[in-house]
Amino acid sequence: MKNHLIQRLNLSDILDILSQGGSPVATYLEKIPSKFTKSSKLRLEAFSKLAYVLYITKEKELAKFIVSRLAEVPFENNYDYWEWVESALVLKGLLAKESNETSAYDSAQASILEALNSGNELQLKVKLSVHKRFLEGETLDDEKIRFYANKGDAIAECNERIILLMTLLKLKFFGTEVSYPVEKIEHEITTQSDLINSLISTVGLFKITPFK
Repeated sequence: MKNHLIQRLNLSDILDILSQGGSPVATYLEKIPSKFTKSSKLRLEAFSKLAYVLYITKEKELAKFIVSRLAEVPFENNYDYWEWVESALVLKGLLAKESNETSAYDSAQASILEALNSGNELQLKVKLSVHKRFLEGETLDDEKIRFYANKGDAIAECNERIILLMTLLKLKFFGTEVSYPVEKIEHEITTQSDLINSLISTVGLFKITPFK
């Protein structure tokens, strides 16, 4: 009964549940600045990014707590919002796979594919073309990382590496569908995770997005 009721909650309700004082991630959410909480979309983006930061820093149970709830947000043809719900579903699926929770992974994958395969003929053509390029690794780009690294801006570099890692983890999520070399994905995930943790130890966790 409880799960049924949660499924019926809207995005704002789910974000509010995560922000409640008794929430295990409340102390992190309190440190997210107001510029990231002015709208449901901004809060959704900040919460999704926080989940990835927690995952990277080995706080996987807290990451799971966030994405399990964000994954309840239904697809309503709003791609500005769905980008961040999809990110949560990807991380939920990967965490489920690590715990051998096959049904939870399958559920996350089904939600993503349902959104991907929705729309009219033209929308489908565009979405599937973009998805195909993604599966081929065409969206992997470290130009901004190199720019900020050369500039000596460790905070911006860390933020960009997190974005790259999110893309790599999404490639991993799609597994056998990906035409980009799996071994290279795994190697890059390990490399980027190590570099991000190193940068966080240098600049401090609360100096990076979504805390600044």
